[in-house]
Formats: sequence, C-alpha cells, structure tokens
Amino acid sequence: FREFFPDSAVEYFVSYYDYYQPEAYIASTDTYIEKDASINEEVEKLRHAATSALLSRRDCVVVASVSCIYGIGSPMDYAGMAVFLDKQKDADKFVTVDWDRAVTASMEFQTGLRIELENRQGILSEISNAVDVAGSRIESINSDIKDESTYIINLTVTVRDRLHLAGVIRRIKAVPNVLRIYRRR
Repeated sequence: FREFFPDSAVEYFVSYYDYYQPEAYIASTDTYIEKDASINEEVEKLRHAATSALLSRRDCVVVASVSCIYGIGSPMDYAGMAVFLDKQKDADKFVTVDWDRAVTASMEFQTGLRIELENRQGILSEISNAVDVAGSRIESINSDIKDESTYIINLTVTVRDRLHLAGVIRRIKAVPNVLRIYRRR
C-alpha cells in the first residue's frame, strides 16, 4: 500500500491480541472458562500510529482487520492526550534525552489513577483483575465517597511506559460501572 500511496500515511489498525479466549460457560459440564488474552505491544504501537495519523492528516490510508472489533476510544479523548508544540515558540519546552534501551527496558514506573465508579459488589475485584491482566500491579489503593452512588478509587500502579499505561487504563475502562478514569498528577 505504501508503494501505491507514496505521499500518504499508510498505517495498520489490526487486532492486537496474540491470543484471545472469550469468557464462556459450558452448562453440560458446569464449566466456567475465564476470559484470557495476550496483547502484542508492537501491534498496539501500530494501532496508535494509525489513530494519530487519522487525527492529524487528511491523506491517510488505514489497513484494518475484521477481527479488530474494539475501537481505540473517543477521538476527543485521544486528541486530548496530544501535546502540540511549535518549535519556534516552544523551544524552551523541548528536552534532549538520550535513552539507554538496556536500562529503560527493565525499568518500571509508578503512576496514580483516579477511578470514578458506581459501587457494586465485586467491582474492586474486577478492577484488580483488569490491572493484573494488563500486566501491571497495584502498589496502593484508597477510596472515598463522591456522592450517594459514586465512589472514587485512587490507585497507584506500576507500568513500563505510556503504552503499557494506556493498556491498563483501557482494561479498567472496560469494567462495568466504571464511569471515568483519570491519571493523577
């Protein structure tokens, strides 16, 4: 496709699962099979590149797979994560950093998440499971009541990078009754 459209952005938006086992129940044997998945982070980077190109360019070709049934979320939310800088005006905001891949590949970082949710039985367990399935772990947790039906959970989670954090947030957002999730600064 890049040869056919040399002046356009050609990006790929395909299913990022290396493996996906949907939740299932087999009544005849009374067997419950939990949902299980393995996400390919390289493919997730391609999905983000495709989304970014769609939001920033008019000449974009996206190659997508049928198995890609879940979107990346609201375009407004995605665009809200972007930082736009003018090299002339914002030169003082640029920082030159040399990354040592050997060091950063093994590093983990802690970040805070604020989750607003409708309280119901089992929701903390589901959030904890979502964090675990995303390959992260909860370092600390506390809760507060926002109003009669809305609770706030503050988590500190360990992640490897922004893409890993995005995957953790996406998994938590998928939990029923989660209303909003923000990164605490």
